[in-house]
Amino acid sequence: MRRPWPWIAMALLAACTSSGSMGGVWRGTSDPQSPGNPLLFGDEGAPLSVELAIGEFGPDLAGLVRFYRDPTFVSSRDADPPDAECACSLLHSGRVATSHAAFTLQGCLPGGSPGAPLRLRATLDEIDTGLRLALTVDDAGSPLNGKSTSLVLNRHALANEITSEDLACPVGPAGGNTASGL
Repeated sequence: MRRPWPWIAMALLAACTSSGSMGGVWRGTSDPQSPGNPLLFGDEGAPLSVELAIGEFGPDLAGLVRFYRDPTFVSSRDADPPDAECACSLLHSGRVATSHAAFTLQGCLPGGSPGAPLRLRATLDEIDTGLRLALTVDDAGSPLNGKSTSLVLNRHALANEITSEDLACPVGPAGGNTASGL
């Protein structure tokens, strides 16, 4: 049986999304693993491509972050091995005000915490070339607590162009992606 939630979510995004400037699909690539980027990286420390699909609902922000293996955004991570449980993470408690937004992520991160959920504080700031996404670990039980990284995101689609595929977060046959916040 097909679940109707992606279609319902897409309809809500299309119907309720404000004309705010942050709604839509944004893409960027992290730096390779380094002291400046201890959190968000691909296999063997390589750069990781990141996609953020967000909708603005007045002052509220909702969406998800998806992780890709390559800069073409074709080869996505999934809930099956070898990625196991780190294909995407849901945004929580999102708020937006003019050119700044804040939210939390409670999920895995490829590289920094691929198989266990981690709480992160996230901010988005408008810059000349798109958005700057900054992530900081806010999880006292993690050795990464206080570590941060940032990357620049460029607009890929407007809010009214978000599709059900943009909102999909894969779940593996064994219930994988449990560390994603789903």
